Amino acid sequence: MPTWELINPSDKYTFRTDDFEALAFGILMLSEGSYSVQELDVDNPRSSPILIFGGDPNEWWQETFGHKVEGFKPWHKRVADALDTIVIGDRDDFEAALAAIPDEDAKAKFTAKWNDRKRSSMNDIGHAVRSWVTKLRKLEMAS
Repeated sequence: MPTWELINPSDKYTFRTDDFEALAFGILMLSEGSYSVQELDVDNPRSSPILIFGGDPNEWWQETFGHKVEGFKPWHKRVADALDTIVIGDRDDFEAALAAIPDEDAKAKFTAKWNDRKRSSMNDIGHAVRSWVTKLRKLEMAS
């Protein structure tokens, strides 16, 4: 499964997901275009654009996924699943964190503590992502 780095001016964060479109959409919505994701450990890494300085997300979306951003539906579950893999740190930290999680039920609590311990920035991206995942899961259950 592909591993992704969050490109941002703060701490490093890592994700693991097969769903590049959902991850890119989640990061675009969460960061309002100020962050990006880049695939790790491949010769031709995929990445999403940083749009805070300008640019139309629909152009990149059309070129990359064959439709405009608005065409990405249904998205609640897919985005929640992609973002739910967030761990603060580089790939080695990510692997260490995953190895320390005893089971799926402990995942959210463990990663929240891990992210808080490892965070060096006032910008708590991990908490923002976790909050958004929780909201998306509630929307998913309501539909």
